[in-house]
Amino acid sequence: MASNTVKGYTTTKDINNMNKTTSSPFKSTLGTFKAEEAIIWMVGEDGVITFCEGDGLPLLDLNVGEMIGKSIYDVFEQSTQVEECIGKAFNGSSCHVFEEIEGFLWKIWCYPYHDATGVVIGVWLVFVNHTDQYHRDRMQQIILDLSTTLRKVEKHADMPAVILDQIMGIMVADTAMLFTRVGIKGEMRIELGRGAWSRWSGLIINEEETTFPGEQIRSVIQQGKPYIGKDTYFGLNEGDGLFVVGLPLLVQGRIIGALWIGRKRQFTEYEISLFEEIGDIVSNMIHVSTQYNTTQRRLQHLVALHNIYRAISSSLDLGVTIKVILEQVVTQLGVHAAAVYHTIPVTNNLAFVAGRGFRTMTFNRTHLQLGEGLAGKVAITRKMTYISDLREVTQGLSRQELFSREGFVSYFGVPLIVKGQVNGVMEIYHRERLNPGSEWLDFLDTLAAQAAIAVDNADLFNNLQRTNAELSVAYDSTLDGWVRALDLRDREAEGHTKRVTDLTLRLARALGVREMDIVHVRRGALLHDIGKMAIPDEILFKPGPLNDAEWEIMHKHPIYAYELLSPIRFLKPALDIPYYHHEKWDGSGYPFGLKGEQIPRTARIFAVIDVWDALRSDRPYRKAWSDNDARAYIRENAGIHFEPEIVDMFFRLF
Repeated sequence: MASNTVKGYTTTKDINNMNKTTSSPFKSTLGTFKAEEAIIWMVGEDGVITFCEGDGLPLLDLNVGEMIGKSIYDVFEQSTQVEECIGKAFNGSSCHVFEEIEGFLWKIWCYPYHDATGVVIGVWLVFVNHTDQYHRDRMQQIILDLSTTLRKVEKHADMPAVILDQIMGIMVADTAMLFTRVGIKGEMRIELGRGAWSRWSGLIINEEETTFPGEQIRSVIQQGKPYIGKDTYFGLNEGDGLFVVGLPLLVQGRIIGALWIGRKRQFTEYEISLFEEIGDIVSNMIHVSTQYNTTQRRLQHLVALHNIYRAISSSLDLGVTIKVILEQVVTQLGVHAAAVYHTIPVTNNLAFVAGRGFRTMTFNRTHLQLGEGLAGKVAITRKMTYISDLREVTQGLSRQELFSREGFVSYFGVPLIVKGQVNGVMEIYHRERLNPGSEWLDFLDTLAAQAAIAVDNADLFNNLQRTNAELSVAYDSTLDGWVRALDLRDREAEGHTKRVTDLTLRLARALGVREMDIVHVRRGALLHDIGKMAIPDEILFKPGPLNDAEWEIMHKHPIYAYELLSPIRFLKPALDIPYYHHEKWDGSGYPFGLKGEQIPRTARIFAVIDVWDALRSDRPYRKAWSDNDARAYIRENAGIHFEPEIVDMFFRLF
């Protein structure tokens, strides 16, 4: 950089003399910056350095002996910014700039130094290593942007692609892949690979795997330890090596997956730290998305069970009822084909009732003896049978030719048992390998149970009313189980749903709600917080007060509840409580600011109970209130938050 001499000021010699009398206050200034890897320089109007000291000199590969007497413009000959800032200081103005030097980001202040008459006789330059602060600020912005992007993903199936595309851009990676835990045994599946690793998309990895980079995989998915290294196996081409980082994805100490990135250039410590922060965000987002997706799937299961219930209740034609069940089996379980066989006690045969998804009509003519073939053995053993690959079974397949013709790979056989009797067998077929999880298996059991009931219904119509009652109980038990799952997510509020439901039913009956409507009040109370499944954990479980942006998200949970429940016809009468229970009598509530009797009556009833229980329960941000304090709050807010008539009845009851 050329010298930028400012005319009319004192010489370097004058400044040297001045330094002898001002070293004490200067050293005090230097001490302020010592811990920050700072450098302080003094230059004269000719740009010559007369003083140089600081812990940051080694970062620039400089030492004091080399600097004294050297022109500052020679040291930073490529920096126009520094030159201009020095010029401003010689003109009497303090200024600062940011400059990247030797791989470090420096914040550089230039201060004019005046003599006793106020004349600028030199310039102090203070260099502070700003790299760590810059990295922290950048990391914070990256995390914020990534969180915002992932929250906008509407479909759970789209999440892996968005995650990998974002991470590859942030980390400047050549390749990436995302693992998630699946299957009965908890295997890891590569949900998606990018770059050279795209060839591994969909691959199932066992924890004992040795053919796929086993040691590296096990250190991440089995021991929960990050992996950092360079491996030829991960190469873009045969023989090439990639620098790779593997990170376990943890939620509450449980490994839910893994995230891997690779590139030809080594990752810095900062980049690895950034990747770990990204891993925390991705873990949480996958967990929330999975929970939300699970909630939607369970809602679909409820609809399926309701459709089956209606079919069983309205038809004595076993073929019609089983077709409805098989439609739900294929759709909800995502399999290619399914069939139901009915036990004929007189002949000890299994007769084909109905099927769905077959390419030929051959299965329609199937009759098997008990003990014959896969279905016959399921009926005899009374146990579910699972074969992951039919092509590997060489004995005991009486219909092997049919399986091959249909292209079936995986098989499930489930006995249809009612009252201790095997009334038939349900078979599931898939043309690819199935690796189902426990929820899939549980729902298969549920569907098989419905099929068993349908068969029993056709045989024993006189027991229809009892069967309907059992289905109704099972249906409500499913809702209760769903609520228990919600409570497990929020340990602080565990038991809240059951308590408010019981109290709401008592208050509703006391206020004259018709008994025929009580069932809808119960379901609405059970599902009142279902919308919180869509609220991120860092907001829902925040230990302190929420900020405005977080409240805006939290206030959407009644709308999320409506979006989840409104498509389900039989739950529509129960929507008032989940949708409106945060509205207030004076119109100051949310989400719509309804006032007075604009708010549905059941929601007005529930609001009193919900607040009463919430006040008397511990929350992450406060301790539980006493009964007296909670009663005082309810009384004070009659006519504001609550309908006065309901408050009066509340105090008469409780």
